Amino acid sequence: KGTTKASEVIFMGDSFITDSWGEIPQNIERLAREAGALGANESYRMCAVPAAAMAAIVTQFDQALRVGPVKVVIMDGAGIDVVLQGACSTESACMPIIGQFRDLWQHMGEEGVEWVVYLSYANLIDDDASNLRHDVLRAGVTEVCKASMKPKCVLHDQRPTWDPHPEYYADALHASAEGSRVTGTEIWKLMVQNCIAQ
Repeated sequence: KGTTKASEVIFMGDSFITDSWGEIPQNIERLAREAGALGANESYRMCAVPAAAMAAIVTQFDQALRVGPVKVVIMDGAGIDVVLQGACSTESACMPIIGQFRDLWQHMGEEGVEWVVYLSYANLIDDDASNLRHDVLRAGVTEVCKASMKPKCVLHDQRPTWDPHPEYYADALHASAEGSRVTGTEIWKLMVQNCIAQ
């Protein structure tokens, strides 16, 4: 407890986890401050970029390393590939992206990352085709996550908390203020349970 600096925790991914669409990072940081795990004037580092495909997300980690060491990564990823590029229509078609995850996890472990918290997307509204592709992506990422020992990995699946609640959506995908609060709370619970950045 108390061994992880704020600067050693980063957010990576696409628009879903940036601080310009919804307020998921802000809610995680709020809960961390309330718990005394984050100083009143401290923040985690934001490396996520809207509309970033998985190949671009991979580069976010090296960009973060150039600024300083990283121990904890809170991220989403590959949503752009699935929704806009039609990736992961089958398990075999998804393997290149899953391979990117596996290589990224290995690289992060080699660079001293201790934990990855992966945010798995909720179902998109009225987009069954994308949701089926997300199922394939989710299964592959879950396999990589469970197999990873360095860094250790936990995954938050938003579907159980979001599916019955249309008010959690700001549009067909992104979080409203209430959705941000719920997702931030669930991610923080995972972090507390696993003593991540406490």
